[in-house]
Amino acid sequence: MAPEHRLVSTPPGQLDISRVGPRLRAALQSLDGTVAGQKDAIEKIRQAASASGAGEQKAVAAARASAVIGIAARLSAALDSGLPFAADLNLLTPLIQIDGKASDAKLTELSNALRPLAEKGVDSRATLAAEFPVVAKAALADDLADDSFGERLLGKLKGLVSLRRVGADVQGNSVEAKLARAEAALDGGDLAKAVALVKSLPAPAARATSAWLARAEAHLGAQRTIDQIAAHAVSLLGAAR
Repeated sequence: MAPEHRLVSTPPGQLDISRVGPRLRAALQSLDGTVAGQKDAIEKIRQAASASGAGEQKAVAAARASAVIGIAARLSAALDSGLPFAADLNLLTPLIQIDGKASDAKLTELSNALRPLAEKGVDSRATLAAEFPVVAKAALADDLADDSFGERLLGKLKGLVSLRRVGADVQGNSVEAKLARAEAALDGGDLAKAVALVKSLPAPAARATSAWLARAEAHLGAQRTIDQIAAHAVSLLGAAR
């Protein structure tokens, strides 16, 4: 398993691109320029559109939609890095306004849904995957620790050493099998599948996974919302053409 890359804390609401890899840093810097340019274009076109016709109004709508798409990409990059994204989310605020009289209700709703998570960010998929083996070992130990002395002893042993099976080919509905398939799903980048398997665990094992599960579901929820922002912007862009 690849080593976990720990991220140094960043001031709330800021995506510090100096702390991410060079390829991601270059992409984010490109997005910075794109978003800034699009916002400048929106303001210039908006000023002219007040006294212009349908063609200029479509130009305003297209520029606005393109800027939202760029911001959605920045939000997704912040999510992948496990960093706060309040500053990126704030870029949406001037773009929620459609004109001087109306605002985009859908974009407002989606932006508000992300707001509670923006200041601190959410755990990245890489962090969730790196932490899962310890969580799985504890869950398996709790599942084995029933009322018999032998099972309690075995549960303690399995909490100390890794005796569980791993891999996507571990069949069955036992806690061990589900944990094995969940870990394989994480290794393959499928967080949603891993979450579904962990949610199906019985109560004794679920206690050990509850905190991890809450953080994983926060990541998935944020990603779904960002995907909806991007899809909404694409639909707006199509309507403007």
